[in-house]
Amino acid sequence: MYTVLLQDIASNGFAVVSVDHPYDADIVEYPDDRTVLGTNITTNTEFLLAQNVRVKDMSFVLDQIQDENAVKGIFPLSKGNSNLLSLDRVSLFGLGSTAAQTILVDDRFVGGINLDGALWGSVVNIGLSKPFLLFGHTNYTQATDATWKKFWSKIARMETGARARAV
Repeated sequence: MYTVLLQDIASNGFAVVSVDHPYDADIVEYPDDRTVLGTNITTNTEFLLAQNVRVKDMSFVLDQIQDENAVKGIFPLSKGNSNLLSLDRVSLFGLGSTAAQTILVDDRFVGGINLDGALWGSVVNIGLSKPFLLFGHTNYTQATDATWKKFWSKIARMETGARARAV
């Protein structure tokens, strides 16, 4: 699913970076042949710890994209010219709440999408002042997920001029 979605976004002229967080994927293989196996997260404490790591991962990835030497390795055709990327318009999307929590704590991200996952962390109680889409389905909405409902109540009352609407 993600591959097709990312290809479509890229085909419209956007630079796309996909992130697999070590310990989330079944297996991650590094260039030096080291491997990291996925973990089985079963408690709220473990999930919040993992989310904090993911949030730091996302900020680190953006740090690297802003570094001209790192950009040469990531986007070889750029020749290190990070000005080719609109780094003032970076958004996140994915399953779960990493996108929302990252947008809350890192001002460089301007918006995001949660594709059908529960929300965790302080963003649930604080809300966001930036555009954020909760993408659910008939059986997964703010009516069926308490974290969405609480988050929804926070974004619906913001005084930023942004509006929230259930569809």
